[in-house]
Amino acid sequence: MDQPDDFMIGALLGMTVGALNHVDPSKAQENEAAFMRLLSLPVEQRNAEAAQLMRALDWDESVEDVNDQGVQQLVAWGLLLRDI
Repeated sequence: MDQPDDFMIGALLGMTVGALNHVDPSKAQENEAAFMRLLSLPVEQRNAEAAQLMRALDWDESVEDVNDQGVQQLVAWGLLLRDI
């Protein structure tokens, strides 16, 4: 499989939203609205926006000192999403 399909990207985005909601439940509606907006974009634009988001969040690939499972999940899915 050369390019991820919409289902795979949707699943990754959904897991990222779930992790974001775990980290800060008060922003669940905002996170879910962003998720739906991303899903409505063409694949190329969605991937570009996801990559831009990961750069804006300054993802660090070392998560050894992160103990919260939700944060670890968010970082892991964010890194996967960035690399799509």
